[in-house]
Amino acid sequence: MTDSTLRLSDARTNELRCAHEWFELRAKEMGVATAVRCAGSETSYEALNRAVNYWTRLLHERGVGPEVLVGIYGKRSAHTIAAMLAILNAGGGYVPLDAGYPLTHLYEIISQARISIVLTTPDAMDIEWPREVDVLRVDVSALAADAVDVQVSGGACLDNVAAVIFTSGSQGAPKAVVLTHRAIAQRIARRVTYAAREAPCQKASLAVVAHIGDLLLPLLHGCSVVIVPDEAVENVLELAKVLERHSTRTVMLVPSQLRAVLDSMEAVARLGGVERLIVSGEIVTPELVRRLKTKLPRVQVWNAYGLSETCGGISMQEIEAEGRHMVGRPLRTTDVYVLTPDLSPAGPGVQGEVYIGGSQLARGYLARPALTAERFVPNPFAQSGERMYRTGDLGRLTADDALEILGREDQEVKIRGRRVNLPEVEFALERHPAVNQAVVLLDRTSNDDARLRACIATLEACTASSIRSHLRSILPPHMIPSLYEFFDDGLPSLANGKIDRQQLARRVAANSRRLTNANIEGSGPAASLALLWGQLLDVEDIDPDDNFFELGGDSAVAMRVLARVVDTWQVDVEIHDLLVCPTLSAFTRLIEERIDSRGQHA
Repeated sequence: MTDSTLRLSDARTNELRCAHEWFELRAKEMGVATAVRCAGSETSYEALNRAVNYWTRLLHERGVGPEVLVGIYGKRSAHTIAAMLAILNAGGGYVPLDAGYPLTHLYEIISQARISIVLTTPDAMDIEWPREVDVLRVDVSALAADAVDVQVSGGACLDNVAAVIFTSGSQGAPKAVVLTHRAIAQRIARRVTYAAREAPCQKASLAVVAHIGDLLLPLLHGCSVVIVPDEAVENVLELAKVLERHSTRTVMLVPSQLRAVLDSMEAVARLGGVERLIVSGEIVTPELVRRLKTKLPRVQVWNAYGLSETCGGISMQEIEAEGRHMVGRPLRTTDVYVLTPDLSPAGPGVQGEVYIGGSQLARGYLARPALTAERFVPNPFAQSGERMYRTGDLGRLTADDALEILGREDQEVKIRGRRVNLPEVEFALERHPAVNQAVVLLDRTSNDDARLRACIATLEACTASSIRSHLRSILPPHMIPSLYEFFDDGLPSLANGKIDRQQLARRVAANSRRLTNANIEGSGPAASLALLWGQLLDVEDIDPDDNFFELGGDSAVAMRVLARVVDTWQVDVEIHDLLVCPTLSAFTRLIEERIDSRGQHA
């Protein structure tokens, strides 16, 4: 490890530098060493820095400077990294535009953030951009090695905006978290040790705050960062192959991904080189801990806690036993409080709401002063003018100040590690012309997979597929419910006219199907797949024409299905296969054809 790496990791508050400034220093130090590996190609620190400087000048010419927001659209690659660093270097703030989001959602983000420039990549899908948006294509490989490489500074200071991350909101539209250079600098100023020749694997979408930890952090420590393709992120066996190929020692997964990994014997076998597994994004259940300890007994498992409003992780603790959801003590420069409604300390072992203070906090919410004032409140335990963030999480502190998370006090939930405000989904449902009223409930299978269930009072006859198609046009994939219940007689209500959610949950439970699979006979793939679908989806009487996604399947459950299929029949399958063949009969035929094809080529 170099001296500069130690200085970066040990940076004190008065020594903080912006991320792009650290990158410039690191690029000079690393030279032709590989910075990014992606899709079989390698980009050196020198080439990446040359592209950053080139695009910085172009952004300057177009008026980008402090407090100006610029969009980034395209698959994760050296091109998107160059775009991100160029925006920061020009003094602006970047706004990730996830290519998996529907156009209406992207247009909403562009409108809220008042984006007039978007940087795209060579492999970005062509879409119809608003007329007022100037679209520039960043191509790192297109720059000649002898291109003029002059460092340009945009003059941003630590308190200027660096990034805006959109998350689910409670008022029918996404809300935008404004991260400053100071917050990001504080996040990356951590002591992190990477082994010699270790290549950390980057798999988080730029649209979630986790990318700061799995992309910027290793890059600024001089590592060669491996961009895991989206296809491998969605296929646990392919993900395990990537981790094995690059001798990755530390891996971060959300619990839904981890369950899929543990379902695949081959994936587990390929994780032999992993030394530390960090689990974050959702509560870790005792059942998951038991499976982890059984299948990966030599791996250290750590539970991490953080939010977009805190620029990611603020605490972490090794999981040594099943049971409590402990996330440890706060990291340096961060304070954690568990408070009663009157903002008094709750005391050891007493439940309260979790508040977070320190220099890693976001500035607030973009153009939402009332919401910012509600969630970022004056910190009575710190110097005048400092704030703390009201998380909405319920927790308690142990006698030695370790934090335990107990749940939520509002209607925000986590689906596949991403935040979902149930009212935003309900608002989208009620925009469908056949929907009179909608309530969304968090549903858990017997396997502890979290999914959304939409309960709908209709104005006229409609189907789950028509509702799902409507939602796909306006919501990101992780916010679309897996299950749909229709109530012709309306949703149960209380005397004050509000929805009786408890009564609604009881009615849903009474209507839920339970596993028997009486309709599938025999011992071939059809019967095995019916049993597997039933176990993972918590349904009974699966018919050959039943649709995996209409039964409640989503990408997380699909990963577990594919892992079991590969282990059982040794055939190659992808999530795309389930999308093309979503019914049990069609998927069974596909598997049988691949089994036959494998035999013919054996």
